[in-house]
Parts: sequence; structure tokens; C-alpha cells
Amino acid sequence: MDSIGQRINKLVKHFSNGNNSDFATKIGVNEANIRNYINDRVEPKFNIIEKIANNFEIDFVWLLTGEGEMLKSKVSNNNLEPEDNFEEIQGLTDVALYDVQLSEEKLKNANKRIEILEELVESYKLEIKTLKNELSKFTKGKTTPK
Repeated sequence: MDSIGQRINKLVKHFSNGNNSDFATKIGVNEANIRNYINDRVEPKFNIIEKIANNFEIDFVWLLTGEGEMLKSKVSNNNLEPEDNFEEIQGLTDVALYDVQLSEEKLKNANKRIEILEELVESYKLEIKTLKNELSKFTKGKTTPK
């Protein structure tokens, strides 16, 4: 199964003759972003997936999963009933929900790391206070050599 990066690479070859810079310009991103997507270093966020799909009339399901046809159907949406677009709308909703869940998960992880760091700071403060008390007891009554 190919990755979203591999599918983006196919699109770059198809629509920009393999030129990452040209493709990046067409969707309004930096060429380095396209390179990172193609090399599977970074997964594109929903707004980038949306730009690719809309600018080149790419099927969302294909772009996300590799299933189905790369290009959207040539049938005019004006002749379709709203329920005929359900799969496409559901796909967009699923992608948006995934993006939100991913962001929420990252936020939860960041908050958990903050909590752990705060606990460590409190622990270190207590340890410092204890060490200062011990040092104070140890040095009481002792004079420093001259």
C-alpha cells in the first residue's frame, strides 16, 4: 500500500512534470513542504490535502487512502442530489475529525508533559529546601578556616 507522500509524488509527476517547486506554487506552499510530504517525513495537514484535491480535482478518498480513482468523476455536481455526494462529504468530515483528534491528542500530550515538569520542579524545590536545612544544621557553630 502506498503512502500519501507517494500519492502526492504521483500528482507532482502528473501535474507538474515532476517539478516540486511548480507543484508547490500551484497549491501555495513551500517546495520544502512538498519534498517532506513525498519523502514521508511529514504528513500534510487537512488544509493542504484540501488545496491539492480542489486545485487538481483529485478524489479525497484516493488522496487519503489510495482507494478508488485519482481524479474526481467528470459528472457535474449540479445534476446530483445532495445524498449522492454523501461519500465525498463523509470523507471530508472524517479527515477534518481526524485532524481535530490529532490536534487534541497533541495538546493532551503537551499538557501531560507540563504536569510532569511541574511535579519535577516542586520535587526539586523540596529537595533544595531539605539540603539547605541539612547544610544549615551542619555548619551551625562551625567557623570557617582563615
